[in-house]
Amino acid sequence: MTVVRPSLDPTSPRATPLDEDSYALSRMRRRKRIYRLMAFVATYGAIIWLVSPWFFWAPLRQKVDDVLSQPLRAVVPLEVVNVDKTREKRDEAYRTSPLIVKYDSQVLQTANQNLTKLISSAREIARDYQTSQQTQVPMTLTRAAERLRLRLENMGLGGLNDDVLISLLTGLAQNNNFVASIQSLLTEIYITHGLAERLNQLLAAQERGELLIENEDQPPLGIPIQRDYTINLDDYDRLYKVIASSRAGLRYMPSGGKMRKARNEITSLLAQAPNIYIDHTRTSQHRQEVVQSVEPVVDRYDVGTVLIPAQTPLTREHLEILSAVNDQTERHLAREALAGAVFIALAYGFILLYLRRFHSDLRMTASTIWLVFLPILSALALGRLALILIPDPNLEVAGYLFPAGMVGILGLMLVDARLAIVMVGASALIFGIAVEYNLAFVATAIAGGVTGMVGLYHMRERKQFLMTGTLITLVNILCAALFSYVIRPDGQWPRTASELAPLTAALANGLLCIPLVYYMPIFYERFFGVITDIHLLELTARHPLLLRMEREAPGTYQHSLNVAKLAEAAADAIGANFLLTRAGAYFHDIGKIMKREYFTENQVTPDETNIHEKLKPSMSTLLIKNHIKEGVEMALKAGLPPRVVEFIPQHHGTMLISYFYNTAMRQYENSETKEPVEEDEFRYPGPKPQTRETAILMMADSVEATAQSKFSSRVVDADDIRLLVRDSVRMRFNDGQFDECPLTLRDLHLINESFVQTLKARYHRRVAYKK
Repeated sequence: MTVVRPSLDPTSPRATPLDEDSYALSRMRRRKRIYRLMAFVATYGAIIWLVSPWFFWAPLRQKVDDVLSQPLRAVVPLEVVNVDKTREKRDEAYRTSPLIVKYDSQVLQTANQNLTKLISSAREIARDYQTSQQTQVPMTLTRAAERLRLRLENMGLGGLNDDVLISLLTGLAQNNNFVASIQSLLTEIYITHGLAERLNQLLAAQERGELLIENEDQPPLGIPIQRDYTINLDDYDRLYKVIASSRAGLRYMPSGGKMRKARNEITSLLAQAPNIYIDHTRTSQHRQEVVQSVEPVVDRYDVGTVLIPAQTPLTREHLEILSAVNDQTERHLAREALAGAVFIALAYGFILLYLRRFHSDLRMTASTIWLVFLPILSALALGRLALILIPDPNLEVAGYLFPAGMVGILGLMLVDARLAIVMVGASALIFGIAVEYNLAFVATAIAGGVTGMVGLYHMRERKQFLMTGTLITLVNILCAALFSYVIRPDGQWPRTASELAPLTAALANGLLCIPLVYYMPIFYERFFGVITDIHLLELTARHPLLLRMEREAPGTYQHSLNVAKLAEAAADAIGANFLLTRAGAYFHDIGKIMKREYFTENQVTPDETNIHEKLKPSMSTLLIKNHIKEGVEMALKAGLPPRVVEFIPQHHGTMLISYFYNTAMRQYENSETKEPVEEDEFRYPGPKPQTRETAILMMADSVEATAQSKFSSRVVDADDIRLLVRDSVRMRFNDGQFDECPLTLRDLHLINESFVQTLKARYHRRVAYKK
């Protein structure tokens, strides 16, 4: 889809003012969305940065023999590998890991194969010897024996003496019983006894249970290895003794010492390779596997445990602990920062959802986001500052310095009580991330924040700041004392200086909240255009415009005071902002200063009383309506807040100026004028009341003026007052003046009752004193 930007060339036939306005409006909306997104990102990022300890942590870099000025404590639950104990454990596992022993059944087969080769060679050379005897140059027996020796040496079977070689050539090699006897003896040596390499080492490992035989063909005899039965490879005396005393195969061999000697010599020659031996490759591999499978010895430390005392020269072991502390702390804080970011996103989204659902009057703009989150950011910044200035071991002190009371008071002043409670809860929960999710600090912060909000909910005097600060202090101290009492194992109340430190922090928290809050609203008033209760109190305390009105239009001034009494009580009755209503009532008629004599309450002399009789009703109407325009101009020039200025045009709304309208109608009907009477010309320009406060002022202004006109010269009873109030309010209701403000019928009922009670107090019966 292609979006075509409208042409802004005035010469283009397609360029119209509507196109230009639409494009400008689109750009403005896009810019506002960008500003809003930037406000989202900036406030969210700032909150994460302030509460995540990971951003404020730096690893310790030390060398051997360095000295720590402060003891090194575990700031997170810590697990440190004990290198020495781990090394000892692994060495022990290496030493006690079993020797891998192989039983090789192929060794006996190899020995029999070598026997076959030896006998075959002997028979071959014996045939050659016999054949040579029939030639002219016969081979000597010595020469034949030498040939056999060389051939056997080439096969790795050298070592037989001449007598044995000659015996083989002269008949033994042809004797199958002799060969069978050697085979039987080899079988006895390798299977019945077993020929082992490093027999003593194997026996010792077997006694300790550290011997493991790995082979596919387990020997039928001789396993486990027996000290007095198994033959050691290097124990030649034992081998010769077994061979000499063995009776294996004797039945196959004719008796005779010479043959027996040849059998023994040949057997000892063939039994050179062990069939039980240590597989060093597999043993080493297995030991490495065992060592690697050994879990390191881990020393576990709780938070706050002293790892390295202060003023202790660092050793290599200390540096290993320090390195482990740095690694684990960084990983732990990184995970905590990630989890905290998700948690903060939930809290942030909850606040925004609350604003959208329950504060539709606050448009979701960048200014609104900053207005709501700056108090939270300010409190989190002060809380982080306390954590930085006070060392980690004293977290129980720094945690109680989070100024949640400031968040509650600012939220109440800048918006309202409901949002203030949400801001306090969210900020306290978010601060819990910075103090390791400690419930004591979170609960104390919530209690202090709500106390600050409740203490200034109906602020009428500045001394309430001091009273609220005292309340916050008492609540904080009570919470800190209760939590200190609960966590103490001995169940005693804090008594020592270190135990009382959290209570001191709670005391300081409450005392500092009020000075912080007292001056911070100035910033919000200047940059966000909000009006706080403090500013409203200042406006209603002898403002220059009010002093001028008192001097130049005393009747209007007195009327404004009377209206303020009515309106303030009614606003308080329905839960509206009574301070704002009072300020609006004070300034709603300041435009009458410019032409005071045209308004009834300021007319004193007969000329002033009859001033409108000399004017046309339309001219009088213009003069009356003009006090709205002049009042707005005077208010803006004096720098009054916009929320106070809006009372000036809205307190009359679009009401009909009935006196002059009726006069004009009579003149027209009596043919005193030929100009038709247009009702709209006799109505105020508006707008209609947009808030409950301006609607209250409209009703109070009408009721006070009517009551002053009707009740000033006669005795009044309650029914007269109630009838007057009802008729005045009903007239404005029927005229649709309350269509654009959020007043309910219940609000109107409460406002009526408030007006009646206030007027009854003013026009009560008096005793007639005698002269």
